[in-house]
This record gives sequence, C-alpha cells and structure tokens, in this order.
Amino acid sequence: RVYPGYPYAELTTVLVNTGTATASSVSVELNMSYPVYPLYNGSESQIVGYIPVGTPVTLNFILGVYNTSSAVNTSLTLIVKYNQGQTQRFSIPFIEYPKATLSIVGVTTPTVRVGDGADYVTLTVKNTGGVPAQFLTFTLLPSDVFQVSVPSSENPLLAVSAVNVSVGTLMPGQEANITYIIQVNSNIKHGVYPLSLVATWHQPGSTQPFIQELTVPIQVHRTLIQSFIHAFENLNSNPVLVLETILIIVLIIVVIVIAARLRARSK
Repeated sequence: RVYPGYPYAELTTVLVNTGTATASSVSVELNMSYPVYPLYNGSESQIVGYIPVGTPVTLNFILGVYNTSSAVNTSLTLIVKYNQGQTQRFSIPFIEYPKATLSIVGVTTPTVRVGDGADYVTLTVKNTGGVPAQFLTFTLLPSDVFQVSVPSSENPLLAVSAVNVSVGTLMPGQEANITYIIQVNSNIKHGVYPLSLVATWHQPGSTQPFIQELTVPIQVHRTLIQSFIHAFENLNSNPVLVLETILIIVLIIVVIVIAARLRARSK
C-alpha cells in the first residue's frame, strides 16, 4: 500500500511470453504521470533481451512519489517493444490510500514572557483526514527558545512523560486537546517563535507508522521590567503603554503590601 507522503514505491511487473516463438530485442518502458515520477535517470526503462515462450520475467521499477496532501490515483502505462518493431501496452493502476491528516485549529495560553519558568500551552488538534489515527502520540521538540518544564524537585525522568502526550485514537473530524508546560529561554528577545511537535500514529492496513510535524507560532512578550523600561524609553511615542505599565507596577505593589499585612496579622 502507498500513502500520501511516501517518498517512493516499488512496482513489480511480471511479463510472460504467451506466444509460440521466442521474443527478441525486448525492451520495457514505464510511462508515469502525477504523482509518480522516475526516481532517477533511467529508472523508467529496462532492457530484457530475449523472452522464451512461457518463461516469466520479473521487472522492478522504483518510483518517486510526490508528497501529496491527499490521495491521488493515476494510471501508469507499461510499453513493451520486441521483435524489431512490435509493441504492446499495458495499463497499470497506481492507487494511493487515504491517510489521517492533523491540523492545529486552536491555541490557548496565558501571556508568555521572556524567562518564564512554567507556562501552559494547550493545543487543539483535529484529524482533517479521512481515516482514524490510531495510537496517536505527540512529542514536543525542544528548541533554544522553548523547553519542557519539569520542577527541580521532581525526577528528571518525568521529562520524558512531559514531552510525550498520548491521545489514543483520533477519528476523522474529531478534535483533542494536548497541554504542555514549557519554560522560555531568558536570553532571547521578545517576538514570535515557533513551537514544534511531532505526531506519530498507525492506520488500519499499514505496517509502518505515520509521522507529521506540526508548528504553531507563540508570541513571547517582554518581562514586566523590560516593558517598564521600554515604556519610558518611548514616553513620547506611546503614553498608553506607559500608563498600562505603571498600573501593573502599582497593582503588584498593592498585592505585596496586602500580603505583608495579612502575614503580620496572622502572627
């Protein structure tokens, strides 16, 4: 079976001379059409020579397959030339079977700032393909911006389970939420950075796992101190930002004062 995304496939044909005399000067050419193409120069043709009566000849063709987003079926033509001018054509169907396709349709996260140690990111993933994705697992790909967050008091082996999230079976049209707790590099600038993960799953009828990489942009904001400094550096150009920053700082001070008084009263 061939599925969209398979880079190549092998076609095996068996020729039999059903006539009454030996076929000579036998050559074979495979005409291909999208999504199939010759994997390398000359992979579409073979020289056979002689084929005696009743003797089967096995020919193997390695086909390149374009990475289609959905199943594309076509017909290949096997052209057999022999006996100095005779030709026979055989139509060979090329069938791609449908596969699951995953898409990120929603992202939920608090304000992510530079240097944050434990921000949750919830991704809503949907199976937009036509078949179920079985034993579906998502693996977060660590980068120089985002890493999985594991408390220092916990066993480091928990990082493995924190990176991998199992969903089970995702039916066509069904959605699932997966959540990661991430930490943000404190040495980066604010901006938009990609958060990448790899999905692996199995499908009925396939002996090989399917793999798909998914990427979602995450907005990383300045720290509160960086925002305060930036606001005063741009006082004339953005007074609203200054006001918002001052309000945040005042709110933090009020919370600290109230917490201190409550602590004092409890003593």
